[in-house]
Amino acid sequence: MNGKTRILAVVLVIIVLISAFLLIKWMTREEEVSELEEEPKVFPVSYPDYIRKAEEFKETNHNLTFLTARWNQWYFLPWFSSGRVWSEETIKKLREAGINGGSTAAGYQSWVRYFDKLDFPFYMDQTAGRGPLHKDWGEYNRGSPGGGLLQSPFPLGSKKTIDTCKKKIKYNIDMAKNSPNLICYSLDDEPSATVFTRPAKWDTHPDTMKKYHRWLKFYYFGSIDNLNREWETNYEKFEDIPIVTPDDLQDEYGKPLSKWNLSPWQDYLTFTDSLFANVLGELIEYANELDPTRCVGISGGQAPSTWGGYDYVKLMKKLQYIEAYNIGCSMEVIRSFNPYQAIPQVQTYFTTNTTIGKWFLYHNFAHGNRGVIAWAPVKDWFTDGNLKPWVKVIGKANMELVNQSKKILLAKWIHDGIAIYYSQPSIQTSWFMDVYVHGKTWINRPADYRLSSADGCRWAWTTLLEDMGLQYNFLGYDVVATEGVPKEYKILILTKAHSLSDAEIENIKKFVERGGILIADYLPAVFDEHGKGREKGGFDDLFGVSHANVTREDLFDGTIFSEVDAEKFWDESFITAGKEIRPRCKRYLGTYIIAVRSIEPLKRVKYGEGEAILLNLSPMEYLGLRGTPEGDRYKRLFEDLIYPVVKPWVHVTGPDGKRPPVTEVTYFEKNDRVYLIVTKNPLRGLAGVPKPASAEGLTDEPIKVTISIDRPVKDLVNERTGERYGDVSTVTVEWVPSEMIFLSFSIS
Repeated sequence: MNGKTRILAVVLVIIVLISAFLLIKWMTREEEVSELEEEPKVFPVSYPDYIRKAEEFKETNHNLTFLTARWNQWYFLPWFSSGRVWSEETIKKLREAGINGGSTAAGYQSWVRYFDKLDFPFYMDQTAGRGPLHKDWGEYNRGSPGGGLLQSPFPLGSKKTIDTCKKKIKYNIDMAKNSPNLICYSLDDEPSATVFTRPAKWDTHPDTMKKYHRWLKFYYFGSIDNLNREWETNYEKFEDIPIVTPDDLQDEYGKPLSKWNLSPWQDYLTFTDSLFANVLGELIEYANELDPTRCVGISGGQAPSTWGGYDYVKLMKKLQYIEAYNIGCSMEVIRSFNPYQAIPQVQTYFTTNTTIGKWFLYHNFAHGNRGVIAWAPVKDWFTDGNLKPWVKVIGKANMELVNQSKKILLAKWIHDGIAIYYSQPSIQTSWFMDVYVHGKTWINRPADYRLSSADGCRWAWTTLLEDMGLQYNFLGYDVVATEGVPKEYKILILTKAHSLSDAEIENIKKFVERGGILIADYLPAVFDEHGKGREKGGFDDLFGVSHANVTREDLFDGTIFSEVDAEKFWDESFITAGKEIRPRCKRYLGTYIIAVRSIEPLKRVKYGEGEAILLNLSPMEYLGLRGTPEGDRYKRLFEDLIYPVVKPWVHVTGPDGKRPPVTEVTYFEKNDRVYLIVTKNPLRGLAGVPKPASAEGLTDEPIKVTISIDRPVKDLVNERTGERYGDVSTVTVEWVPSEMIFLSFSIS
C-alpha cells in the first residue's frame, strides 16, 4: 500500500467513524427544546386578573346539549381485569343480568365490533395511550431526598409527550368514532403530574422549565421585582429561577408561621396544577376536533391534592367527563363545580356484596352521578364462564336507575345556603405543615387521602352537615377572588383555609358585612395565596385575635403542626393517626380539640349585618364518633351555630320517632318539581364502601319511616312505586336501607 493509498484509507476510516458517531448521536438524541408560544402581550395586573386571563381557567366545550348528547342516562360499565373476557356471549349474559354497558381499551377494534353487533353501549379508556399520563409506579424512580432533581420519563411540558398522546388519540378515535354505541372517551386511567398524588421527582425538562419561567412571569404580572418581593430573593431574570423542594424549606419549621415563606415551592406546585390542566385541555380539544360529538375526560380521578395536578377548580374547567375515586370528598367537589351535573360524573364500583353494592348505586344516583365504572376482576364476576349470582341482583337495581335517571338529568342540585370553601393554596400549605413529622423523608409519604389533615377536616365538615340534615356546595377560590361570595349562600365555612389572597379576604369580609355568616375552623388566612406568612392573619382584625407569633409549640399538643401523626401511624388514616396527639391537646368544653393553644376558642363577632365566628377548633374527631351518643353530643355545638340561620326542611323519622343513624337527604329541582332522595350515608373510603356495613344499619330488612316536608307540597309522588299521595307534606313509606326513597312534588 503506497502513501497516497494509506492516506485515503485513513480518511475513509475517519469518515466512517464520524458518520457512525453522528448516526448514534442522532438515534439517541435528547429532544431539542421546542419553540413555545410567544409571550403574552398583556399581563394581568392583579391576582383576580390572573384568574380571568390565564389559560388554565378557560373552559373547553361545556355546552349542555353536547355534554348530554351521548351520555344521557345511567350506565353500569364494567372494566374487566382481562379484556379477553369480551365476546358476543359475554355481552348477551351481561345484558340479560341488567348490566347495560361495557368498556374497551384503546386499540382493541375487535371489542368494538362485538359492541356494535349487539348494539351495546361502551366507553373507550386509554385513548391517549398508557404511560404518558398514567405513570406506572415501578417505572417511575422517585430518587432519594437530597439526590438531586431527576427527570420525569414523560415530562408534561415536553412537546414530544403531547405529540405522543395526540398520535395515540388520533389512531384510537379514528378506529372507534363511527360506532353508534360509543358514549365517551377517557384519555387515561389515574392520570397524574406525578404518580397518583404522591410526592415525586420534578419535571425539569427544558420545555417544562421554559414554560415554568414564562408562567411565573405571567403570574407575577410581568415583573421580576414582584417575584423577588414575594420570594425575598434577588433574581435578575425569570430564566435564572430553579425549582425549590421541601428539602430547601426545612428551616421554616423553626420560625413563627408569620415568618414562613413557602412561595418558591408553592408557586411551582401551582404551575404544575396549571400545566396538568392545560395539557388535559389541549388533548381534549384535539380529540373534540377529531370527533366533535363525544365528550372527553379522565378515569381514576384522585383526591384534591398538593401533588399530581389535582386542583379541581382548574380541572373541572377542562374535563367533559370524569370517573373518580371518592377520596378527599372528591365527588362532592366535582359535583359542586359541575352545574346541573351536565358533565358526566361517575364513581368507581368495587364490591361483590349485594347489600353494599345496591346502596352504592342508589347513593351515587342521589348525588347526581350518571352511573358507575366497575373494576371487574374476572374471577369475581364469572364461574366456569357463567356470571355469579350477585351480578343479577346488582343488575336489577341498575336497570331501575336507568329508567329513573332521565327524571333528574340536568336537574339543579338544591343546597341549603351553605358553602364550604375550596382553596388549593391552602391544601398545599396544610401539606407542608403535615409533613413536618417526616423530616427529609417526606418524599416517601404514602397516599395523602388517608393521612392529610386537610382531607380529614373536609370529610368532617361534609359529614357533620349531612348528619344535621343539611346540604351544601363547595365554593372555589376563583369565584370568590373575582366575583365575591354568591348571594345564594348564607353561611361560608372556611376549613383549613390557611392561604388566601387579599382579594379573597376582602370579598369574604364583604359577604359578612352584607349579612352572611362566616365560620372558620382554625388558622384562617395566616398565609397569602403563595404560602407566605402574613404579619397578622388576614381576618385577625375581624376576629379580634393575633396569629402573629404562632409557633409549633402553640399548636395542638405542642409537638407537631397538625392533629395527625402521619409518620408514626403511616399505615392508618386521619381518623386514628392522631391517637397519641389528641389526648394531649387542650379541649373546649372538655370535648373539642383546640388548634391554637394561645387563642381563645369560639370567638363570635358582629360585623356589619352579619357575623364572623372563629372556632379555633378541629372538627376532625367527629368522624370517629358519629353514630354514637358522643357523636350526637359533638354535633350540638355546630347545630347551635348553624340552625338559627338555616334548618333542615325535610325530616326523616324511624319507628322510634328518631332520625335513623347515618341517613342523608338530597334534593334536585327540574321543571317545577322537586325530587327528594333518602339514602344511607356511611363514611366512604377508597372503594367507596362502608366497612362493616351492618355497623351503620345498612341492611336489606325493610323499615317504616315517615318523611315530613316543611314546605307547601302539591302532588306528592313515590317515583319508585308510582303511588300518588296528593297534596300532603307528610307520608309514611317502607324503606329498605340498602336502597333509596325517591319522592317528587310540585312547587306549590
